[in-house]
Amino acid sequence: MITSFLFNALWGAISLLLIPVSLLPDAALPSGLTSALTATGGALAFAEMVIPVPDLILVIAGVFVVDNYVLLWKIINWGIRKIPFIS
Repeated sequence: MITSFLFNALWGAISLLLIPVSLLPDAALPSGLTSALTATGGALAFAEMVIPVPDLILVIAGVFVVDNYVLLWKIINWGIRKIPFIS
């Protein structure tokens, strides 16, 4: 009961924040973007014959996560080295 209240309050706050977005008029995507999405869909359909696309997305996401972890680790170490009495 408490959790449902919290979720409903959170959902209400999010809905309240999104009201200005819903008031915007509809917009069409540029033709260059739609043709690029169509070409990407064709490439993914071709890649589907070799490796399943969900697996491919999982591998790309894994590489992205590991790369961002390494970047974050380097930033934290750089910040620690900037403290004079630690390094």
